[in-house]
Amino acid sequence: LEVMASEALRTGAVTVVGDDYPSVSVSFGRHASLTVALTSGNKWGDSGINPLNLLQDWAQLVLQKSGAMPVDVTMDVATWKVFREDATVKSRLDLIRSAGSTLNQGAQIKEGAVFMGVVARFNIWVYSGWYINDAGSEVAILPSGTVIMSNGAQLEGTQAYGAIRDEEAGYQAIEIFAKSWVEKDPSVRYVLSQSAPLVVPTRVNASFCATV
Repeated sequence: LEVMASEALRTGAVTVVGDDYPSVSVSFGRHASLTVALTSGNKWGDSGINPLNLLQDWAQLVLQKSGAMPVDVTMDVATWKVFREDATVKSRLDLIRSAGSTLNQGAQIKEGAVFMGVVARFNIWVYSGWYINDAGSEVAILPSGTVIMSNGAQLEGTQAYGAIRDEEAGYQAIEIFAKSWVEKDPSVRYVLSQSAPLVVPTRVNASFCATV
C-alpha cells in the first residue's frame, strides 16, 4: 500500500500486477504539468536556484488545477540534505525564529515520515522506507531527488479493494481474505492470504511531484 501510494503521488498512476495477472497501469488522470523533472543547472543546490520560490510556484499550479492548496511537502533524505543547506532556506529561518516558527535541521532518524517543521508556511516531512521488489532487490519507496506536494485533507484519497476470486471468500471485495487447510501423508497445513488493493487519490490534481 505504501509503494502504491508513493507511485500514485509521484506519477499520478499505479502499476497493478500479481500472480497470473498481467501488468496494468491505472492512470488517475493527473494533469501532465503536475509532474516535473528539473534539468541539470536548474536542480536544487545549483547556483541561483531558490527551492522556496519553486515550492511557491508549484503550490500555485496545484491550486490552479485543483482548487486545493498543498501545504505538506515530503522529500527523501538526499533531497532534505540539499534543502536544509540552501542559503534561502537558512535566511528565511533566521527571519522567523523570533516568531517561534523553526525548521528542525537535524537528521531523519527513523523509518517512515518524520515531521521536520514549518518554513514559508509549508509543513516539511522527510520520508525513509524500502521494499523488496519482484526481482528481489531492495528499493527505496521514495527515489532520490523526490519532492511531493499535497494536502491530505483535500486530496481525498482512499484504499480500494477488488473482489477476491475465491468461492470461500464469496467473491467479495474485502481487505484481506485468509484461509488454511491440511494435506495428509505427509501432514502439512497450508496458510493462504489474498488481497487486491488499489490506492486511489480521488482528487488527483491536488498532488504534485518534482524530481529535483
